[in-house]
Amino acid sequence: MTEISHARRQGFMALATPAILSFVTVIAMLLSVCIGVYPVSFARVGEIIASLAWPFPLPDHVAWTLKEQIVVQVVRLPRVVVATMAGLGLGMSGAALQGMMRNPLVSPDLVGVTSGAAFGGVLGMLFDLSSIGVVGCALAGGVLALDDAAYHVRSARGRAANVWHSKDRRVAARSARNPGCCQKRERG
Repeated sequence: MTEISHARRQGFMALATPAILSFVTVIAMLLSVCIGVYPVSFARVGEIIASLAWPFPLPDHVAWTLKEQIVVQVVRLPRVVVATMAGLGLGMSGAALQGMMRNPLVSPDLVGVTSGAAFGGVLGMLFDLSSIGVVGCALAGGVLALDDAAYHVRSARGRAANVWHSKDRRVAARSARNPGCCQKRERG
């Protein structure tokens, strides 16, 4: 396989993968709206959701019952949308955390974000704040713990980088004094 066709395939996959995953997510959302104690068909769910997006008045005789519309519009659709958005948010924040720490195995409990958020929440309860205040304290505790972890990672990397740079300077200084000392010797 030539390099050009390999590059084209990679470019196509880079474009096709998000589109396929988005399509699968929308289908999974629609299927989860269909499943429940009161079953609603896939086509009926599609019609009800399409009618919600339709900007013009609906005809007098629609194909679904009022019970189906209430089940889809009031009960299931908001839950599915909120669950999907929460999952997307958690996935993006996890990917951002892994990218920031440059470690694919990092998670909030490993770097202390979970403990910081719990500490902030307990402080909010200790000071008898409202529920919004407790959530705000938990958020602040988690953010401060993440900031602290990021600071320690940056400072550890800075020390490691300085050690390597100083070693490189020592090697360069030694090779300047004795040009043949740091080169590989060929055996003859």
